Order: sequence, then structure tokens, then C-alpha cells
Amino acid sequence: WASNKKEGAIELAGIGCEHENRKACFKLAFYYFKMNDIKNTYSFIIRACKIRSLESCSKQGLLYKKMGEVDFAKKIFEAGCNKKEGESCYNLGLLLKKHAQVYFKKSCKLRFMAGCHMYALIAGKQGKLAISKKTLIKACHNNFGASCYRLGLVEEKNGNAIKARRYFDKACELKSKKACIISKKKGDLIDEVSENDGIKGLDI
Repeated sequence: WASNKKEGAIELAGIGCEHENRKACFKLAFYYFKMNDIKNTYSFIIRACKIRSLESCSKQGLLYKKMGEVDFAKKIFEAGCNKKEGESCYNLGLLLKKHAQVYFKKSCKLRFMAGCHMYALIAGKQGKLAISKKTLIKACHNNFGASCYRLGLVEEKNGNAIKARRYFDKACELKSKKACIISKKKGDLIDEVSENDGIKGLDI
């Protein structure tokens, strides 16, 4: 009976997938995954993703990951990443920590800015400071607030107060709470200096 029920579920999902039902295609891929049929697993994942968009593929992978189906989520991310969908590469990096840098770098090349940010952080820890800063600048220029905030910290550490303030201000505009706190403190300090010393027209 269990076998008949399973076959019935696969048949039903197959019919749904034929009619461009995205969830049915994912279910079909999941059934094949459980049967270790990797070829059909990938085939129906890609079909499911293409019904809407490759970007939606990553979202579905996150859903299965949340459900505890991490291995199947990995297959979805791999399929999306192989089709050059940056967010899927990024999520693979989060999932496969040993190979994180490779996937974050690929994600960054595909212009997914969270991937650029993570790649920059790893490069910084490895002492590749020039690569780290260049990648942070790319992400910040593409309005990724966390990277602007990190650049503010870098410039502050290097003694470049004006550049630091600019990055903190931009990060704040991009909803970075930490940057807003720092930006406000620096703004208050500059106002205080201006009032006490008559300094005007500061380039900040």
C-alpha cells in the first residue's frame, strides 16, 4: 500500500509539473532525490526554477533548508549556482563552509553583493587587504550597507576621518543601525567643534 501511495504521489506531482505547477516540479525533484536519482533531481529542480525565475530557485532552497532538508536544499543551490544565479552561489557558501570563499567569489562575480561582502571579509582575515578593500568598495558602490560600514571602520583605523565619515553616512542611509550611531556621534562632535572654534565649511 505504501508503495502504491508513493507511486500515486509521484504521478500526481508529474501531472502538476507538466501543467507548469512549480511546487509540483519541486515535489517531483524531491521524490527523485529521496530515490537517489540525481539526474532527474537536477532536471526537475531546473524546470521548477525556470517556471518563475532562477532567482526564486534560491528562495525555495532556503525553504527546504528551514524544513531540515539540508541535502536537498544543497542540490537546489547547486543547480541555481551552475546556472549563474548569484544568490544560490552565496547560499552554497554559507552551507559549505570549507569551500565558502570559492562560492562567495563566484556570487560576487555574478553581482550578488552579499557574496562580495563575505568574500571581502574572508580576504581580510587572510591578510589580503587590498583585495578585501577593493571588494568592499564594489559592494558599497552597489548600495550594500554592511560593506559601507566596514569601509568606514577601515578608514577610521587608517586615520582617514573624512573618508570614514562618508562611508558611515552612506551606510546609515542604507539602514545600518551601527553606522547611524557612529555617524550621529561624529556629527555631534563636529557641531560642537564648529560652535566652540568657529570652524566652518568642513569637508565631511
